[in-house]
Amino acid sequence: MAMRFFIALISIMIFLAASICMPFAGIASEAFIVLLAIGALIALLMFLGPLAARMKPVAQSVGDIVRNFATFVLAVMLTGSIIAPLLERIRYARHLSWQCDGRVLEKTRSSNHNLPMLIVQDDAGGKITLEGLDPDFWTAAKDGDRVQKRAGECDALLNGQRHKIVRGRWRSRTYPEERDYSTGSQ
Repeated sequence: MAMRFFIALISIMIFLAASICMPFAGIASEAFIVLLAIGALIALLMFLGPLAARMKPVAQSVGDIVRNFATFVLAVMLTGSIIAPLLERIRYARHLSWQCDGRVLEKTRSSNHNLPMLIVQDDAGGKITLEGLDPDFWTAAKDGDRVQKRAGECDALLNGQRHKIVRGRWRSRTYPEERDYSTGSQ
């Protein structure tokens, strides 16, 4: 049992290290990350399977309750450590795929957790919604500013000046203008 746990733990650590260190480089890098995630999930299931099989459906003692709860918490934590980085890489890839060349029509907050959002109107009249922007870019952008971003790049031109538009993969979601320094709260 201990050997299965260490194999699962090592495979999860390898996946996390690769996920953090490997930059997004298209389908080839993501296929490798997904294969590592599948390997980590298989190792995790090989460890959790026997634990779950020994769980008693009706607890007969406090020890049974503690064991069942510990198995559940361990399963959620270890599975979450694989799923969360994958979801973050998907978000990052979606933001890298943004492509626009036009004027800021509206600077607002979205209904998705009040994330900063720009609505850009391209020269052909179409509207592009950019949500979850880098906080510095969103703060610098004003209505009427020209935004140019090519797909696959983290940077965009705002009135001819280069700015980071895609929030980094591990950057905090706190935006500078949301802080109230006088009271210490947000």
